[in-house]
Amino acid sequence: MTREFDQTTNLDYTMSMFFRQQWVDERLKFKGPRQVPFTYDSLKSIWTPDTFFLNEKYANFHIVTKPNTLLRVENDGSIAFSSRMTVRASCDMDFHLYPFDKQVCHLTMESYSHAVQDLIYTWHNHSVIFDEELSLANYNLLDYSTSMLNKSYGQNEYSSLRLKFLLGRDISHQILNVFVPCVLIVMLSWVSLWIPRDATPARVTLGITTVLTMTTTMINAGGDLPMLSYLTAIDIFTTVCNIFVFSALLEFAFVSFYDKPVYRERRIKANVSQTSNEEIRKQPSWANSVESDEGFVPNPKPSVISNNVHKRHRLERDRQLRHQSWPIAKEDITVRLNKLNYHVTKTGFDPSKVELYTRIMMPILFVLFLITYFITYGVIFKCELL
Repeated sequence: MTREFDQTTNLDYTMSMFFRQQWVDERLKFKGPRQVPFTYDSLKSIWTPDTFFLNEKYANFHIVTKPNTLLRVENDGSIAFSSRMTVRASCDMDFHLYPFDKQVCHLTMESYSHAVQDLIYTWHNHSVIFDEELSLANYNLLDYSTSMLNKSYGQNEYSSLRLKFLLGRDISHQILNVFVPCVLIVMLSWVSLWIPRDATPARVTLGITTVLTMTTTMINAGGDLPMLSYLTAIDIFTTVCNIFVFSALLEFAFVSFYDKPVYRERRIKANVSQTSNEEIRKQPSWANSVESDEGFVPNPKPSVISNNVHKRHRLERDRQLRHQSWPIAKEDITVRLNKLNYHVTKTGFDPSKVELYTRIMMPILFVLFLITYFITYGVIFKCELL
């Protein structure tokens, strides 16, 4: 009967149980009472099987306040031997799907020196009983099975008994301590996308804080696992979340680089030149003329004059237009500079549009990742339990 079961992360588990064995020794037949109890010291004078646990790492008998053993001999020579012990046994665990994993562990018993010609192990009916109050910290006991097999060592075969049990992990701990915090950290990193670009200290502080917090959460997510040489499911989740958080910080660095004064002046000059040409094209025909003795004479075509002549004519025309009554829509240069602060550069790059697209695309991509991730591993987890 198993009373306690502790699943650890060092590729082993610890089990506390009442280990009972029964066998028949015809030399101990007697007439009288049906059964006679013996003390622990009597074991030295009675033959007992040399049973051991094949995958045992450590085991001990309980001796408080006295050795927890029971030995009874019936009048037909049947012997019942029971002892309370704790066994730590190895288990070949696979954490690729952690925390959506299931583990299959076993406990194998056999004789150390007696071959099948001398000793054969068998399971009795209801040989394995788990305590109804048995509970595991991170796992649920889903099923168990027993089997009998023979193992060959050299020229001899040895009888063995195997107890196999299926454990399914309870992922509520990982949901509350890993998945939910990671999602909240990623959402917090998006707040920097709504902070103005000129608030550099606020955006940098928020970005670095979320990156460091996500890195710490990523390290602590696998703290319950042994050192592994492969990625687990939770490693993939935390890595992708870290990429999203780090991308928000890189996005700010990227748009800030193209928002430097050098690129800002280029945008302003390009837009001012474009706006001036549009205003000239909108002016009436008499505005594009030069005053002479005969009145206003239309300017010659720009294609047939030199650049210097064109500049001189433009300056002369601006001087004349200032004295005319015709109103020209001309914005104040300060207002124009403010409006053109984030306009398109000569290369076609617009920091404002990049931030706008980032605000939309990052949440969409992250939601798609969450849906794909949980559907994929949820289906795998259910298939593994079947």
